[in-house]
Order: sequence, then structure tokens, then C-alpha cells
Amino acid sequence: MGKLTAVSCETSKPNKDRDRLIGDGDGLFLRIRPDGTKAWVVVYEFKEAGRKYAIGSYDPNGAPGASIEQWLRHRRLSLTQARAIAGEWKAARSAGHDPVAEWEAELVKDLVYP
Repeated sequence: MGKLTAVSCETSKPNKDRDRLIGDGDGLFLRIRPDGTKAWVVVYEFKEAGRKYAIGSYDPNGAPGASIEQWLRHRRLSLTQARAIAGEWKAARSAGHDPVAEWEAELVKDLVYP
């Protein structure tokens, strides 16, 4: 179970001069910019290299669709959706895969082969 709740995502306030990161678990963080914008960030290490990747903006209503790929493409995620992505990516890392590299390769493929 994560540390964040829907209410805490809605009511958390920014710092005046720097980003605020609130951890949930599985490498998932809610980043709040000084201007108040909120985004989901996944932070992890893979093969001794640190990774920090913004998976989308915080939206209490979330993205349409039923798959992680659809949610990532929409880029507006609820807490539940962000947790699902972080959990899936944690399992991928455990299986020896770098989920960010794989997702970025998928995005490039879309650009090259529309």
C-alpha cells in the first residue's frame, strides 16, 4: 500500500523555491513545482545508472483506456494509474528490463513508422 491518498494528492502544497517530491512507494513520487503543477515521477536504478522519468501529470480523473500503454500515451494519470505503472515497471526491472528505455523506444518507433 502506498503512502499517498487521493486527498493528499489534491491538498499537498508546493515549496516556494524548489520542487517538492512526495514518495508513495515502488519509486513513485508526486512532484509539485513551485507554481503548483503536479506530475508523477518514477525514480530507480538500473545497471548502476540512476533514472528519473516523468510519466505524466497528476489528474484525479486519470486517463481513459484500460492499459498502461494507453495511460502513458494520455499523460494525465490518477494515483491508481500511476501506482500501476510504477508497480509494472518495478516488476520489469526485476526481470532485467529497463522500462524507460523500452517505452522511449516505443515512442521513437511511432515517430519513424507512423
